[in-house]
Amino acid sequence: MITSNIDRMKTADNTTLTEKYTMATAWEYIDYKINNIEHSYKNLRHDYKKSLISTLFPSGFIWNYPGLTFPKLNPLFKRL
Repeated sequence: MITSNIDRMKTADNTTLTEKYTMATAWEYIDYKINNIEHSYKNLRHDYKKSLISTLFPSGFIWNYPGLTFPKLNPLFKRL
């Protein structure tokens, strides 16, 4: 998606946009958002929050008395 948007911007007449939004800046933005996931989550609309939670925890949350079990984190978000 990012690559196609950058390709689309490259065909646009406005070269300022293509200079500002490169693949490197896109990855920096994504890295920042993931590294600051709590802040990113707080600033999302409700429907996007649900999507983010579903992406982070694809198995969902399981109720186990007296509370939730620890959900399994999507491997894409695990630190190496």
